[in-house]
Amino acid sequence: MARTAVILVTSEFDALWKETAMKFETGCRHYIGHKPCRYGQLCEDCPNAEPAGARVLIIKTGALGDVLRTTSLLPAIHRAHPGARVAWLTAPAAAPLLIGNDLVHEILPFDHAAYPALAPRRFDLLISLDKEPGPAGLAELVHAGARRGFGLSPHGAPYPLNAAAEPFFALGLSDELKFEKNEKSYHQLIAEAVELEYLGERPALHLTDVEREAGRDILRQAGWDGAQPVIGINTGAGLEFANKMMSTAAILDLIDALSAETRGLFIALLGGPNETGKNNNIARASRLRAVNTGTGHSLRLFAGLVSQCGVVIAGDTLAMHMAIALERPVAALFGPTTPREIDLFGRGRKFMSHMDCAPCYRKSCDARHTCMDLFSAADIARAAVELLNGSD
Repeated sequence: MARTAVILVTSEFDALWKETAMKFETGCRHYIGHKPCRYGQLCEDCPNAEPAGARVLIIKTGALGDVLRTTSLLPAIHRAHPGARVAWLTAPAAAPLLIGNDLVHEILPFDHAAYPALAPRRFDLLISLDKEPGPAGLAELVHAGARRGFGLSPHGAPYPLNAAAEPFFALGLSDELKFEKNEKSYHQLIAEAVELEYLGERPALHLTDVEREAGRDILRQAGWDGAQPVIGINTGAGLEFANKMMSTAAILDLIDALSAETRGLFIALLGGPNETGKNNNIARASRLRAVNTGTGHSLRLFAGLVSQCGVVIAGDTLAMHMAIALERPVAALFGPTTPREIDLFGRGRKFMSHMDCAPCYRKSCDARHTCMDLFSAADIARAAVELLNGSD
């Protein structure tokens, strides 16, 4: 009986197929190919068919904070190319930062399948913003009408693909230019490098209401009463550069200063897996005036937690970039990295180390007192409370 039903269905399908002059509109901006499009119907006589605009490929794979802040470029792309279809090649770990952004139509993982997935395709514009050999080399292989940003030379070294990218590229070759001369934000620099007009747009991180509520749930589980002002202290940083965040002792001094500055705060310790022990130690040593909110959250759950902070205190880290994208006020601490390229968009304060060796971008440091431990805890606490009260 089951076999007869299958034969009947197959027969009907075959008959329908023979009667239909099937079209596959791969050039339609809504066409996906491996599943129904947003309108859920076949291409033949579809009233919603719409030619795709310019096909743009962005190659920006890391680091996580850099991927997020590069989203400020998207409005400029769509202004210059109305109706563009934007594909973004990024590291699988960074892909969650792009989910929900309507200005990105396709998120491609930078993995072993990246080249086979891109080889047959043709793009009108390639924007390549990584200098690492893998993504920069892939930029050389992609078929594109215009190439902007960075590529990989026959000698195996990165180079600027277009003349407009040369000033941005040069910042990586000269400490004087990067640390002393440059006065432009990263957002303006990348826009100019790829020949687009930047109008002051901030990066964007789109969270659902469910994800924001999940952030509130984490705080409630940690003891938040739902009414206390929340100050988040991000206690860690990536491992690329040394000393991008304060030591345990310096963070405890900061907690003391915050407690002295105002009463009734809920101080949330933020961090990733590398900060598990550090955050537990800080919470205990602070006599639970600061609370560990967990260090094993997914990227988007961590963003949901950041979104619920009234102020975020962080070094030059992903947490800082998330807070900026989520329009949360930031007290941003800069030691080994330069603050010159960071735009807080009028919602924060920058604290810069005054050590002679900073910024340095070193991977290790043997200084007895590091640049990140010489900030005034009282000054940071005062600024954080002022930001919390909206007086910045």
